[in-house]
Order: sequence, then C-alpha cells, then structure tokens
Amino acid sequence: FSALERPARCGTRIGDTVVDLSVLAEAGIFEDFDSSVFCQGSLNAFMAAGRGAWRAARATLQRILSDADDTLSGNDELRTAAFLPCDEVTMHLPAQIGDYTDF
Repeated sequence: FSALERPARCGTRIGDTVVDLSVLAEAGIFEDFDSSVFCQGSLNAFMAAGRGAWRAARATLQRILSDADDTLSGNDELRTAAFLPCDEVTMHLPAQIGDYTDF
C-alpha cells in the first residue's frame, strides 16, 4: 500500500485500519528476523524469509495488539504513525511475479 506521500510498503489490514509494518520495523518492534523486508514495495522478500519470519511477525503483531502489552497503547506517536484508516491508503499488488505467462 502507499499513503501519506510515501512510497509503497508492506502493511496488514485489521478492521478498518491498515497497520504500516514498515513503521513498526523502523521502530524496532520485530525481533528474530530482518524486518527491513517490510520497507519494500512488495511482500516478496518477506515470503522468501520463510516460516520462521512469518511466525515471528505474526507473534509480534498478536503481542503488541493484545490488551496486556503497552507497546502501542503506551505510545501515541507510534500508534498514530502505524495505524492508517483504509480510506486513506492506496492498495497495490502484494507481490511481484516474474517469469509468468498466462496463455
């Protein structure tokens, strides 16, 4: 997706909100994998990172979105930067497909 005059980057939708994963990556929220993959315009690098990265990303998102964690609830600036209303973003293809021909 893209928004706020920034280039395309990775995000995930939760309800009527897009969570900007690049903002969370730049804030150092993710551990156990190279989260700079979320600063790219497609999910290709994240998909290539494998199951360990996928599980770590999912676990991190579940943790920071839980009521018991104050990573986001205690940081208004980070929450405002990372959560964008769906109607303010432009969606793009999630992956770049190479060497594909459809006859």
